[in-house]
Amino acid sequence: TLSFIIAMIIAFATGTSWGTMTIMFPLVLVPSYEASGGNANIFYGVTAGILAGAVAGDHASPISDTTILASMASECTLLNHVKTQAP
Repeated sequence: TLSFIIAMIIAFATGTSWGTMTIMFPLVLVPSYEASGGNANIFYGVTAGILAGAVAGDHASPISDTTILASMASECTLLNHVKTQAP
């Protein structure tokens, strides 16, 4: 969904999944809930898209703390580790 793609781009650019969720939840959840007329399935789908996109973008970001620590722990270069994490 669009919420997944936007969350993934933001998380990749910022290197933080929690920060992305903090940005996306108030900006996207309330308007999508109101636009859908309170449809719970759409609300849960948008929520899942934000959560999944934030974690996926953070996981593949070269400036994420977990990516840096994982490359250090596996004793490989950061860019080689990032290449293996890209979707």
